[in-house]
Amino acid sequence: MSTRNQLTVGKDREGQLKTLLAYIAGLSATKAFIVTVEDFARNRSDQQNRYLFGVAYRRFADATGNDVDDIHEYFLGERFGWIEVEIAGHIKRKPAHRSSKLTTVQFEELCEFIRAKAAEYGVWIPEPNEPAPKKPTNFTKD
Repeated sequence: MSTRNQLTVGKDREGQLKTLLAYIAGLSATKAFIVTVEDFARNRSDQQNRYLFGVAYRRFADATGNDVDDIHEYFLGERFGWIEVEIAGHIKRKPAHRSSKLTTVQFEELCEFIRAKAAEYGVWIPEPNEPAPKKPTNFTKD
């Protein structure tokens, strides 16, 4: 059995606490339970994801000629590390973490990493809501 409850900030917090405490009090006395309380953090937003794929990766793809999905795998692996998996006798590297489970703060940190890494290749990626020049910077690696 598993349940998740969100305790929000606001005028109904007292009612939420009463409901949560009543739930805990109603748990079986003949079984052991683990109760975990953690800070709430929103998962990355659709807007953040649209920025990553539609702006950051698109600009890098336009400048380098690489496929957006390949770029995504590359940056995830560079940021979070790589793991190797064996598939039918072949070793494949894949990123240790995916972006879909990141919080909004973690996702922005990933975007900052990507902007910095892209700059190393001479590709400027604007921050969200920052106007961009019409043409991407050409790809040049020293």
